[in-house]
Amino acid sequence: MGIIDREFVLETLRVSPRYCAQLTPKYISSTMAFVGALRKMGYSKRELDKNEIFDTSLIEKVHPGKDHYGDGIALSGT
Repeated sequence: MGIIDREFVLETLRVSPRYCAQLTPKYISSTMAFVGALRKMGYSKRELDKNEIFDTSLIEKVHPGKDHYGDGIALSGT
């Protein structure tokens, strides 16, 4: 079994039918703000770059373009 297989994808959709593989800019910026907070609290010795946290290369290959959350596609059928 690979990390991502058919059953994993189906389970993800069962848990969150509004799921979209593309990460939103707000999600990434929120995470980066949290990284800053962790640094200030002493949990990290240095500021991390977003490329150290996110590898979006696979998502960009299979889901080019922006996320579907803002245009309602991910919300259809609910």
